[in-house]
Amino acid sequence: MGRADHRTPNDRLRELIRESDWTYEALARAVNTLGASSGLRLRYDRTAIAQWIRGVRPRPPVPELAAEALSRKLGRTVTVTDTGLAPAGMPGATLPGSPDPLVRLGELREAYLDPVLRESMRRSLLAGDWPSPDWADDGSAGGTGPGGPMQRPSTGGPPGRIGMGEVDALEATSRFYNEVWDAFGGGHGTSALAACLADDVAVWLRSPMADGVRTALMSRAAELTLRLALMYFEDGHYGFAQRYLDTAAQLARDAGDRTMYVTVLARAATAARDLGQYRKAAHLADAGQALLTACDADTVSFAQGEFAIAYAAVDDVRAAQRCLDSAEQNLSRCTGSSAIAEAQLYTSHWQRAGVLVFQNRPADVVLALRTTLPRVPQEDRRFRVAVVAGTANAQLRLGLLDEACATLQQLLPDFSRLRSADMAGFLGELLRKVGAFGRARPVADLLQQAHGLLPQSPVPARPYVH
Repeated sequence: MGRADHRTPNDRLRELIRESDWTYEALARAVNTLGASSGLRLRYDRTAIAQWIRGVRPRPPVPELAAEALSRKLGRTVTVTDTGLAPAGMPGATLPGSPDPLVRLGELREAYLDPVLRESMRRSLLAGDWPSPDWADDGSAGGTGPGGPMQRPSTGGPPGRIGMGEVDALEATSRFYNEVWDAFGGGHGTSALAACLADDVAVWLRSPMADGVRTALMSRAAELTLRLALMYFEDGHYGFAQRYLDTAAQLARDAGDRTMYVTVLARAATAARDLGQYRKAAHLADAGQALLTACDADTVSFAQGEFAIAYAAVDDVRAAQRCLDSAEQNLSRCTGSSAIAEAQLYTSHWQRAGVLVFQNRPADVVLALRTTLPRVPQEDRRFRVAVVAGTANAQLRLGLLDEACATLQQLLPDFSRLRSADMAGFLGELLRKVGAFGRARPVADLLQQAHGLLPQSPVPARPYVH
């Protein structure tokens, strides 16, 4: 009797395949496709799926890829546990998913420390695991989140030791990590920030304090959680970025902070768009539009710029233009220091260039980005690299090889000081495009200068990008 005969048949997977109206071959193709987009070379066929049905379990991250494929086909979230491809006791088999955002902060930190689950979440996304687009999911500070009741301590007693000092500490922490992110990329400081949120912030928010302090502290916690999500995204940990985006949205709703909630939706729309989930990005943009009337001009200008790119990605030209017009109008109403005003201006130029990319206007993209770059501070290496790389990409689309090579050479000094898997993947892709032109002198010079800047192993491109 063969070894497989002792295994329990996987009825869960069999039922999901039946529900999806897929053949075994179709599921195998979907898993192979998702694997390829994540940098994996998989060659599963209907025979492999039949073995899974008989009880064989593939190694991670294949169970996560199968769950993602079925999620997309069925239009709802299918977890690895749902597929029966991983036992509940297996390390890394259970994804963090507590309905309480404070508990989830601890779960996510522990998940990142688990090498099996960290790799699985790095490579895969969950179809339904974006922030809820409905503010009514938690309409007040005492409401319920999309996953169930929020667990929060009573605030009826006298204030405890937590006060505005902790709020000020989180504001300073947020400024520090923003500077680190700008100067050195998303690969620096994520573990320390995750520990801060799980070990300090979550504990503070469970402690007695005045209601006003709790609201302010939770808003700052949402901001810091969003910052960590963006850093994880840039470092290529897309599954963690999704979970932290969702947690940030829950914290913002729990604080009654619509401005922060809209900011999270705008960032989530950007992430979804960058991962090729254009319809999801537009859906998040639709949700954000309804809440903008409660936001200040600064938030409206930034959010509308991001929403414009989301609409451009789905070819909704009118909606994209309306958002750009709104962003520009609100930009003139923004208040703040001259440095903040300058940052808002170059961000606006960058967002307009993003719309032009989807409108297939590379010449206009080059002009917009050339307007953007001189305004970006030298210490903001991350943004400068993104602008220069976008310029080179547009120049290559125009067939301007010499100009693109010169632009990429301009990028290299800043890039050498960044730690960013996402940008390394983009730069690697650009260098491959340049290398395809042959042994032209500008190409040879560029490749020689770039030698040693990228990791030895190939950096996988963003998954699911079209």
